[in-house]
Amino acid sequence: MAMLDIGFHERFDSSSRVIYRHLVHPRPSSWNRLVTHLSTLCARYLGHSVDLVSPDQWVNKIRNAASRPAEAGKIDAVKLISLWTSDALAANIRPTREVLNLPRLQTRITESESPALRGCEPTCEADVDKWFFYWMKHDLLR
Repeated sequence: MAMLDIGFHERFDSSSRVIYRHLVHPRPSSWNRLVTHLSTLCARYLGHSVDLVSPDQWVNKIRNAASRPAEAGKIDAVKLISLWTSDALAANIRPTREVLNLPRLQTRITESESPALRGCEPTCEADVDKWFFYWMKHDLLR
């Protein structure tokens, strides 16, 4: 919806210049809170929980898998191991950075032009519920 808001904004003039807007959620949510809720849903409806580990633990598990050739071929994340470093995942210690050390994008102008983006609420557990039950309905979870 935000793309349409911006595209049809009264000040938008595609002939004058190229306009770039950051189309990211202006009010990010805690990843930990959302994935913890997802794990609870998995336990309740699928009969098994999802092990939640810190980014450091996850990177170490991937590195360990990469060291075993028979296992490495079965895990797609091994292909990106150089990207998934502990430092890159430590966004919580750098408030101006996101995961993978990407800069936190400003959305002030985008929000001023997009009522949908300006009025959106942070992602919450109810959104996770919608995703989860959609995935269940379409047999995307096992």
